[in-house]
Amino acid sequence: IGSYILGEFGHLIADHKGCSPIEQYMALQNKFNACSPTTRAMILSAFVKFVNLFPEIKPQLLTTFRTYSHTLDSELQQRACEYLALATMPTDDLLRTVCDEMPAFPERASALLSRLDKRSGMAGKDSGPSLGRTGTLKRNFSSSLTAHVNGAMTGAPLTNGSNGTHTSSGAVKSPTDELAGLDFAGSNVPNLASASHLSPDWEPGYNRLLLQPEGVLYEDVQLQVGLRSEYRSEVGCLILYFANKSSAPIQSFTTTLDNRSSETLKPDIKGLPDTTVQPGSQTSQMIMFEAKAIFAHPPTIRISYIAGSLQALTLQLPLVPHKYMEGAVLSSDDFYK
Repeated sequence: IGSYILGEFGHLIADHKGCSPIEQYMALQNKFNACSPTTRAMILSAFVKFVNLFPEIKPQLLTTFRTYSHTLDSELQQRACEYLALATMPTDDLLRTVCDEMPAFPERASALLSRLDKRSGMAGKDSGPSLGRTGTLKRNFSSSLTAHVNGAMTGAPLTNGSNGTHTSSGAVKSPTDELAGLDFAGSNVPNLASASHLSPDWEPGYNRLLLQPEGVLYEDVQLQVGLRSEYRSEVGCLILYFANKSSAPIQSFTTTLDNRSSETLKPDIKGLPDTTVQPGSQTSQMIMFEAKAIFAHPPTIRISYIAGSLQALTLQLPLVPHKYMEGAVLSSDDFYK
């Protein structure tokens, strides 16, 4: 409910203390990983409305869409990809049309009051003041922009903004139909979690952990990434530890896994790290990898967080075929055969 209300009416409180656009964005982002999949989808829908309402935080919103365009959740991935394409079009005409305000609720008589009036023989008299909404809320766009949107929407059917949950006739639309008809074929969204976007200085920790089961994978002035691994037969377990080395809390902490060997290496994410990491503390994430056959490319992971500004790094996990090898105990006779 909170994400829906901020997406529709957050601009009305944007001038209040503690309710600026970036603070509204942070409030929703901090709750993202702790929400259900349905609520996460609603938060992404609120973010695409923020692109229309608050252009000053558009870079942070686009980064969020790019991050979740590679998530393992197909619903979130589809929404993020579509919203990213919508927000990066050459013009904002379609974005403004899709994110237009909700129509006013039509006034209608109370069924309970009508039944009481009929029973008491007062159906023809006034039954009380109307409880319907009498007007729509107007967003604070410039006069030229308002005129342009009004001209574009002349004669168009009533819609429910970017969520598109109900049509003017009251029919419920599925999430797949929400942005039906939009052409995203020309979009080319980079995969920031891929090996082509590896961060500088990722190699020393990776090479060291190729020969060790645990240690530091990456470290800078703000963050230390540790790793512990264990392998049994075809299943490997990797536990990543993320420690906050700075004096300020890390917010909106998220990770995105990219697996180039998806046919032969099957990941299973057992948990997500905490979205907030206090100074001097750490959070962790466990990922299981099942090797179906020999694989050529190790997986990579994208780590993004806000520490004063949006920070991100991409690391390659030290997961290679020789990690799954087990020593064999041989007798002297078998050894020399």
